[in-house]
Amino acid sequence: MVGPAFTLRYIPAREDLNQLTEFRKSDHPQRVAIETCPAGSIIVFDSRKDPRAASAGDILITRLQQR
Repeated sequence: MVGPAFTLRYIPAREDLNQLTEFRKSDHPQRVAIETCPAGSIIVFDSRKDPRAASAGDILITRLQQR
């Protein structure tokens, strides 16, 4: 896979502070990254070295593929 990197530094959510409603907002950083990643670019998530962090799920990646 080769292409320009489109990066997002992402601080993993704390379950006690970030409820599911946060992820549904249109201005959530994950959603904005998926919607603004240029065609032909490779999206790179920096999850701050937290191996427990989920950077993106099936729904977001499928959306990115469709765009």
